[in-house]
Amino acid sequence: MVRFAAFCASVSCLLAAARLAPAAESLWIEAEHLDGVRGYCWPMGRPEMKKTDGRWGLSGPGWAAEWNMGGEMKLCFGWAFVWDRQETILKKGPARLSLASTSKGPQPRQVDCIALTTDPAYRPRIKERPHSHTWDVLAGYRGGVPVEVSGDVEWLVNRTQGGWAVTLLNPAGQDKPQQGITPTDYRQDRPVTIRAHVPVTAARDRLLLSETLTVEQNAVRVEVPAGGVRIVEVR
Repeated sequence: MVRFAAFCASVSCLLAAARLAPAAESLWIEAEHLDGVRGYCWPMGRPEMKKTDGRWGLSGPGWAAEWNMGGEMKLCFGWAFVWDRQETILKKGPARLSLASTSKGPQPRQVDCIALTTDPAYRPRIKERPHSHTWDVLAGYRGGVPVEVSGDVEWLVNRTQGGWAVTLLNPAGQDKPQQGITPTDYRQDRPVTIRAHVPVTAARDRLLLSETLTVEQNAVRVEVPAGGVRIVEVR
């Protein structure tokens, strides 16, 4: 039985072409889709759960996700997270990429993903993916939305019969421990400004009907509670 070094390794292979295309091409391959991966191990479990049987394996598929959000939290408990990089020129046709360990170790070695890209400027930070020009196209659609939100929240915009409904989500204040739950930290409320690029004169919260919202210069200011949601409609 072979065991690998104790760190979580992700591999980034940057493919250098003699001539770059106008738009870089990238492939992001998760470990679950690799050929040759058989079995599984659980590095934080009992000794018999840590066995890799001399081959690459997944880290607790099916039940690890319920305990630590798909295995991502393992990085916070004594793991080192690194990238490796190799450059090559690919010829037309199938290509084979092999991963090998240079030494044995008492703990499993994890491979999270492989990134193949022709973008020479790509530098991975944690799990940052290579830039996709599809994102630029999608971002361009925002120019046609006459509502924008400023503030440390997630937000969605939907057209209504008489205006726009803005959904505000504040995940702050709700820590995700490895096990159990923690009380909401209500100090993590977030101030938000909703600004319209078209004339609006009224606003209301669909969830807090008793609260009066004031529109000033086509803008509405609200506060989203920690772990809370607000749906503000502007007209």
